[in-house]
Amino acid sequence: MKFQLPKGTFDILPYGGEAWQNSDLWQYVEAIIRATAAEYGYREIRTPIYEKTELFDRGVGETTDIVMKEMFTFLDRSERSMSLRPEGTASVARSFLENNLSQLGNTHKFFYIGPMFRYERPQSGRYRQHHQFGVEAYGVATPEQDAEVIDLLLQVYKRLGLQNLKVHLNTVGDPESRQNYRDALLSYLQPHLGNLSEDSKLRFEKNPLRILDSKDPKDKEIVKNAPSILNHLSDHAKNHFQALCKILDQIHVPYEVDDRIVRGLDYYNMTVFEVLTQDIGAQNTIGAGGRYDGLIGKFGGPDLPGIGFATGLERVLQTMAAQNILHPKGTRPLVYFIPIGEEAKQKCFELVTTCRHHHIPSDIELHAKKVPTAIQNALRLEARYCCVIGPDELAQNKAKLKNLSTREEKEIALDQLIPSLKHPAKPVLAPLS
Repeated sequence: MKFQLPKGTFDILPYGGEAWQNSDLWQYVEAIIRATAAEYGYREIRTPIYEKTELFDRGVGETTDIVMKEMFTFLDRSERSMSLRPEGTASVARSFLENNLSQLGNTHKFFYIGPMFRYERPQSGRYRQHHQFGVEAYGVATPEQDAEVIDLLLQVYKRLGLQNLKVHLNTVGDPESRQNYRDALLSYLQPHLGNLSEDSKLRFEKNPLRILDSKDPKDKEIVKNAPSILNHLSDHAKNHFQALCKILDQIHVPYEVDDRIVRGLDYYNMTVFEVLTQDIGAQNTIGAGGRYDGLIGKFGGPDLPGIGFATGLERVLQTMAAQNILHPKGTRPLVYFIPIGEEAKQKCFELVTTCRHHHIPSDIELHAKKVPTAIQNALRLEARYCCVIGPDELAQNKAKLKNLSTREEKEIALDQLIPSLKHPAKPVLAPLS
């Protein structure tokens, strides 16, 4: 074939493909997400898939892997630099400010579902176009807000049936804490500077905490014995973290304190967390987030606290597939009409249209010349019944209705067909087993 998918992308299909690519499964996952987010008081926000590059440079951080290596950036026809969004937080912050939403209340809770773009090496659960569910909560600085966000993410996973997940929790402190820790970390790293990766040498001057997040094996070995930020917290940061841990204990959210979590984005402060699974290969973080107090002010808005998370839907779906989690199928045709002859086709099209207007899932065979072929099409679509109408049936004002599971067949008057199909609790034929 001449045309193929771009590297690092995939199709979402109604049938065929891998199990996690099935569009019914995607719709099911998104429905669970939307229902759960609404129950926690979060409302949907949608932003463009591209923004001015400066937004991500400033919001995500110039020393992050995303900005340095992974953004899809292009010039528009007016020579302005634009980038496909690599994450959701900066775009939501821009929208919040541009639409003056801060004037409409003191607290704001949003969620989003949509594609993100990062130019990186494709691997299991990691794609150049991927999809994220994320939340952003503005206006509340208390540890209860942190706990709510973590619990919401875990509740989504629980309702989808995911198992064997681990929550890793840390704090990167307030400005006072990070300055204290920065000094201690620089002192530790200075003798190792020559052995650090080139990226980490750059971060040594600009943002040394990011070295803790390096994926380079040499860097990992060096930071293994680095000092812990937990020993350099201000009283405020320490009290906030201890309170959060106590709340999570009270609401029975299990977690593990991991002082090496710093997350890969520069805007994080105070609480950071990751949710891990062992079922999707080396890239085992399924969702993550943290607090970013000051980001709104950094963009020129009010000095509001904020916290959020994002979870990759591909990783969620692949974890579901790896754990063999069953899920409901999407809507299938209750009845599949099979006409024999032109006059019967006109009648069947009238009937299928009436069914649809009465909210009865229905479809019709408009192509196959033979009834067995049409029945195979009905089976492929997982229809419950097929309804065959030909010249004889038209003459008798009847139809042949066949249960495709039990193979039971019965004649039914055409004027009784729609009323019978509208009441599946009293089926004309035996129900599917």
